[in-house]
Amino acid sequence: MTSQIPSLSYGMPNCPSCSKQGLVLTTKDRVACIFCDFRRDLATTPPKKPAKNPTSDVWSVFLLLLIITFLIVVLT
Repeated sequence: MTSQIPSLSYGMPNCPSCSKQGLVLTTKDRVACIFCDFRRDLATTPPKKPAKNPTSDVWSVFLLLLIITFLIVVLT
């Protein structure tokens, strides 16, 4: 009779670093991957990505409107 050992990472998402199903709880608030060196402390929040500069969107819209206006003038 063979018994199957349940995976240590049952119910855990895939590792964001190596994409393998190797995340395990090392302590109550820490997660680590058994396949790579990924580690994360769940008690602290991850650093936020810097906000996108809204002025770049304004320039993109302005440039698009300028090109459309130029095409309308040239084609009529």
